[in-house]
Amino acid sequence: MPVGNSSRNGSHGREVPRDVRTNGDEESSNSEDESSFYDEDESERRKVDCLDDMQFLEQQFSDLKEMLYQERIQEIERKIELVSEETATEYLHPLRELEESLQSTLETEALQHQCRVANVQNKYDEEVQSTQQDFRNVSGGTDEAAD
Repeated sequence: MPVGNSSRNGSHGREVPRDVRTNGDEESSNSEDESSFYDEDESERRKVDCLDDMQFLEQQFSDLKEMLYQERIQEIERKIELVSEETATEYLHPLRELEESLQSTLETEALQHQCRVANVQNKYDEEVQSTQQDFRNVSGGTDEAAD
């Protein structure tokens, strides 16, 4: 690259020193100014088109997001309805397991209750027999003394 002031030659993309420019280059500079004006108009039009497209896409995105939100709300409401009716498939199996566990616990508690009642009854019977034996021993001893 040459040292000194230089500018780009638009047709070849190479740098040419300013002092080497010819009159043809100055004429091409005028046409470049004119084409840059058209390029600015074209770029402004493209910018507006792109902004319009972006706004349209943002609106579509917003609409789709709202539709997805509404679908999720409806799905959640359906699940709530199924749960309240006790027909939700994802809850039936765990519910069945909980009910089986509850039934098992109730049966165990009933057996423990029966064992406790039988234990208390056995202690009662033992006390009654012991009391009767003590009464016989005491009454039998006084009867013998009275004879």
